[in-house]
Amino acid sequence: SQARFAGIVEIADDAIISVDADQKIILFNQGAEQIFGWNAAEAIGQSLNLLLPEAFVATHSHLVSNFGVAVKQARKMGNRKEILGRRRDGTEFPAEASISKLEVAGEIIFTAILRDVTANREAEESVRLSEERYRSLAMATAQMVWMTDANGIAERPQPDWIAYTGLSSEDKDYWIKSVH
Repeated sequence: SQARFAGIVEIADDAIISVDADQKIILFNQGAEQIFGWNAAEAIGQSLNLLLPEAFVATHSHLVSNFGVAVKQARKMGNRKEILGRRRDGTEFPAEASISKLEVAGEIIFTAILRDVTANREAEESVRLSEERYRSLAMATAQMVWMTDANGIAERPQPDWIAYTGLSSEDKDYWIKSVH
């Protein structure tokens, strides 16, 4: 049972990192190795500060200390603001993390499960830029431009289109009838 659990933790894609009360790394799985660029042998025994941007070291230490005395045993991923991690090469990256604490033989052990969200942030930025380009093009063109959703309801109509038709995206009955 313990071997099975250890194997599951070791092969997880998310970083799973445990630290002792002094915030020294005591567990560093393969996911952590891939995300941070350190191998377990190099990371274990080091301060957690190894994985944090310098600007956040003091704040993070304070937050972990406060969590250590809090009643709550865990904080879920996504229930707190995004954090930053620091890779071996010094680059910083956005991450989501959950944290839990467990008392073992009178000692508190903190475990973080961390996910690098760089790809998600890049995709969100790409969508934002695409939307911005669409809006700029639609507003600058002399043609009447609008988009509809899957139900045929107008979304983000161009001001010239609204002025010409006298309709807006709120005129849902007209759009539903005209599409179907």
